[in-house]
This record gives sequence, structure tokens and C-alpha cells, in this order.
Amino acid sequence: MNVFRGLISIPVYQCYEIGQERPDNISIPKDLPEFPKYEYEPRFFKRQNRGLYGGLQRKRSKSCSEYLNKTLRAHRPNVQWTKLWSETLNRDYVYVLPPEY
Repeated sequence: MNVFRGLISIPVYQCYEIGQERPDNISIPKDLPEFPKYEYEPRFFKRQNRGLYGGLQRKRSKSCSEYLNKTLRAHRPNVQWTKLWSETLNRDYVYVLPPEY
């Protein structure tokens, strides 16, 4: 049985070579973008876009006791808090360092 019997054959277009006249149906944009448009969000999870824990997610697991009682708990990333003195604000500034640094 021929699988491709009912398909329509599509002509293969030839490539444009230097020196040929440009066909009328092809238009070249005047301003080309420097980078292609990125259609997705910067991060995979929406919570990471809001800046929670420097872009990292909380991990959730169940801890089992000796008698196999399951307790839900959340593992937070190792986030470090530091205080920096600001001369312009004349007070301490609390800065969050994510574990990537």
C-alpha cells in the first residue's frame, strides 16, 4: 500500500542568488530586529518571574515518622540576608542574596 499516493506534490522553490532580479511577491523588511521575538516568559514558573527566592522554587516533600505518619513540609532555598549601611539613606539596607551567588 502506497502511503504517499493521495498527497499533492509541492514544488521546491529555488534559492535566490546574488545578481538575480528580486521577485515581486517577496518583500524585504526595512528594519530587521536585532534579536528574534521571544514569545515565552523569562522563567518557566510564574512564581519565579515575581522574584521569590531569586528565581528558585520551594520544594515540597513528605517526611515519614517512625510510625509512617506522613507530614507535608516545604524546603526553602538557602537564602542569605545581609545588612548594608547606606550613606545616602543614612540607615541599614537589607539585601537578599540568593544561593546562586
